[in-house]
Amino acid sequence: MRTRSALVAGFAAVFCVACGATAAPPPTTSSRGWPMGDLTMRHAGRDAVHLNVEIADTEPHREAGLMNTRTLPTDQGEAFTWTDPVRVAFWMKDTLIPLDIVYWDAQGRIVDILSMTPCTADPCAVYNASSAFVGAVELDPGVVEKAGVKVGDTLVLARRSTAVSAGSGATPAR
Repeated sequence: MRTRSALVAGFAAVFCVACGATAAPPPTTSSRGWPMGDLTMRHAGRDAVHLNVEIADTEPHREAGLMNTRTLPTDQGEAFTWTDPVRVAFWMKDTLIPLDIVYWDAQGRIVDILSMTPCTADPCAVYNASSAFVGAVELDPGVVEKAGVKVGDTLVLARRSTAVSAGSGATPAR
């Protein structure tokens, strides 16, 4: 009887410690050493899409993007950011999976949404937004459509551990 009581007490102590423990914070860098962030798209006044994203904010990172990626979970993506508005094309050279891409302006307003197809041999199609943008996020196809997110909706990108300034693509929640 005493052994059973000791086991129950021990289990209760472990359980209470586990209940009070907080989860480890999400990583601030990816396995590739790139910054990580949280991206939220808002539609009709509600948070519609949440993504864990690698942030490609340097030219070498933007050039590598999701090349050679074989799978992409629906809650992950790759965010590309610039300090000033740009009009650069994206392509899918050596990208093995289809992707959607969402472009946003300095106010966090979504300015275009496109679907992109894989390309393993030249010439590859290029994908251009309909207007200048400060950021773009590549994600699993269909996520945006399923959530009802459309051009004109908003998004917020926050670097883990620090917020990204508006010039780098972040906006306050609306």
